[in-house]
Amino acid sequence: MDFELSEEQRAIAQMADSLFVDHCHDDYMRQWDNSGEPIMAPLWALSIETGLHALAIPEEHGGSGLGMTELMVVLQAQGKALAQVPLWRHQLAAATLAQFAASQCGAWV
Repeated sequence: MDFELSEEQRAIAQMADSLFVDHCHDDYMRQWDNSGEPIMAPLWALSIETGLHALAIPEEHGGSGLGMTELMVVLQAQGKALAQVPLWRHQLAAATLAQFAASQCGAWV
């Protein structure tokens, strides 16, 4: 069994690592910490722009349709950089809505 990341997974990991490390330097972290903001809004906007916010969401619901491995490498990069963006919460909520809300919408109409 091969547990190596695919080329696409490595590319996603490198892109996420670069995005988070480039933005979560000491000065930015200090500035964010002193701001009192709950999340790093500019970094969250970049996460959305790059599609990191929708990795595990099915394509038919506007996501990338990738799996948990791709999400894991992005979350690992986020944790390494201490990036305060709601990636996991967003993925969980959006994937749950995509899975269950679509089937319920037809029942309510």
